[in-house]
Amino acid sequence: MKLFRQMENIFSNYSEKPAVSRFTPPNGLFTLTYGQIEEQIRQFRHFLFQQGMGSGDLVIIYMNKSPELVAIILAIILNGGTACCLNSKLKTFQLLKLSSNAKPKFIIVDQSTLTSILESKELLDENHQFILFVREPESLSNDWITRKRSSTIYVKEYAKGKGFAGNLAADAYYRGDSPAYCLFTSGSTGIPKGVLISRDDLFKRAKTEIEDYELTNGDCLLSLLPFSFDVGLNQLFSGFLAGAHLVILNSWFAKDILRAIDLIGITGISAVPSIWADMIAYPKDHKFQNDSQTLRYVTVSGGDLNKNQLLRLKEYFENVKVYKTYGQSETFRSSILKPCDFERKITSVGLPVKGTRIFILDEKGEIAGPNAEGEVVHSGAGMMLGYLNDLSGSREKIRRAPEAIRDIVKEGNVIYTGDRGMIDEEGYLYILGREDGMIKKLGYRVYPKEIEGYILDHEQVKNAAIVGIGDNHKGQYIVAEVVPNGKLDRDGLIAYLKNRMASYMIPEKIHIVESLPMTENGKINYSKLKEKYEERRIL
Repeated sequence: MKLFRQMENIFSNYSEKPAVSRFTPPNGLFTLTYGQIEEQIRQFRHFLFQQGMGSGDLVIIYMNKSPELVAIILAIILNGGTACCLNSKLKTFQLLKLSSNAKPKFIIVDQSTLTSILESKELLDENHQFILFVREPESLSNDWITRKRSSTIYVKEYAKGKGFAGNLAADAYYRGDSPAYCLFTSGSTGIPKGVLISRDDLFKRAKTEIEDYELTNGDCLLSLLPFSFDVGLNQLFSGFLAGAHLVILNSWFAKDILRAIDLIGITGISAVPSIWADMIAYPKDHKFQNDSQTLRYVTVSGGDLNKNQLLRLKEYFENVKVYKTYGQSETFRSSILKPCDFERKITSVGLPVKGTRIFILDEKGEIAGPNAEGEVVHSGAGMMLGYLNDLSGSREKIRRAPEAIRDIVKEGNVIYTGDRGMIDEEGYLYILGREDGMIKKLGYRVYPKEIEGYILDHEQVKNAAIVGIGDNHKGQYIVAEVVPNGKLDRDGLIAYLKNRMASYMIPEKIHIVESLPMTENGKINYSKLKEKYEERRIL
C-alpha cells in the first residue's frame, strides 16, 4: 500500500491546499482541501465498517462525479475492499445487469442516481443493497426516503459521524497483489468485463504518470473522464500522489473546457479523441492565447486522432506539449509518444512505458521483424489480475509467454491484446486496428482505422466510423458513418476518397449523421454501430 502511505504524507503536508474541486460553468467552484478530503475518508471508512464491509469486499459506486466520490473511492480501498465506479450515465438496466454479475457488498448511490433507479421500470430484488450518500443528510427529508423506498430495496442513509481513528493508512497493509479496483471495459467492441487491478499496480501506474507528465504539487489538472475509465482513474491517483489540484468538470463542451482553463488556470488535460475532435472545430476568439497560457500539456488517450487532426490540435494549443498514449483496460498503458517525438513519429503510439515490454507476434507465435504486422502482446507493469468472476475469459486474455519470448519475459505471463500492430526499426509501436474488427473484402484485409484516417483528412469532416457487414459475394461490405464539420457533400466526399484510396477500400455506403454512437467513456461504440446495420441490413 505504498500509494496510500505516500498519500498520507500528502494529506499531512498539504492539509490547507486545494485537493479536488467541481467546476460548474459558468463560474461555480466547490472545493475540498486535502485536510477536508482526509476527514471525509475517515468518516466513510468508519461508516462502511459499521455496515459490515470487510476486507476483500467489492463495492460498486454509482454516483455523479464529485469531490465526495474521490473520498469514497479511497475509503473503500483503505478498508481492504475493491472499489468499482460505474459511470452515472449508465441506465438502470445496465447497472443491475453489471451488479448481478459482480455481486457487490453494496451499491453506493447519490440522490440523483437513486431517484433514477427507483423511477425506472426495472425489477429490483433483495440482492441489491443500496447506501444513499448525500452531502447534507439533514436536507433529505424522511418523507422523501419513505416515498422512494419499496419492499424490494434497502436504503441506508449515510450520515456524518465518528471518523476512523489512527493513521489513515495504518490498517492498509493488505497484500499488494490483492485487487483494489475493478474497471469495466467500455463495451465498444463487445460485452463489458470487469478488470481487476492490484494495489501495487495502482501505485506503479501513478508513479509512471507523474514521471511521464512531470507532475508537481503546482499542477492543476482538469478531470473530464469518468473514474470508471482507466485514464480518468489514473489521473486521480497520480494527481493526488503529486499533491496537485484536481478539477472535475462534468461537461465535454469545448466552451466549458476553455472557460475552466481560463478561470482556474488548468495546466494539464487528459482526454479521448472525440473531445479533441470537437475542440479543434471550435472557433478561437481574440483572447484565446492569453486565456490558455497556463496549459502546459494535453494527452490523446483511449484512441487516436489521424495525422491532420493531431497537427491541428498542436496548432490549436500553441506551445503546449502533446502526449499520445496507447493501452487497454487490461493493460492500462502499453506505450506513450512523448512531445519530443511528436512530429517525427506522429502516426506512432510511441515507445513502451516504464516497466513494460511490447512484442509483435506473427501467426506462428514468433517475434515479427521491423515493420511486419502481427498481434500486439503486452508484458510487465499494468497487467490486470484477471477478469471479475470470469476464469475462462482471464485464461484467454492472460497466457503463458510463448517460447519465442520466454527468455525475455521473466514474469512468465503476457496479455494478448487482440490489436494488430507493428514496430519500426527504432522500437516505436504503430496500431493498425482490432484483430476482430478487421474487414475482409474481395480477398483483401482492410482496417477500419485506415479508412477512417482518409475520411478524417477531409476538412469538412469532424468524426467518422467504419464497420464491415457480412456479404455472401464480397465477404463484407464497408459502411461509414460520418459527422460533418459544416457542409459536407456525400458525392464530393466519395470523389475525394477515390483519389486517395484503393477501390476495394471505398465504403459501399456513406451515411452523413449528426453524431456517432459513443460509450460512456467517449469511445466510438463499434459494437452498437455494427449491430445497427447487421440487424437491418441497411447499406
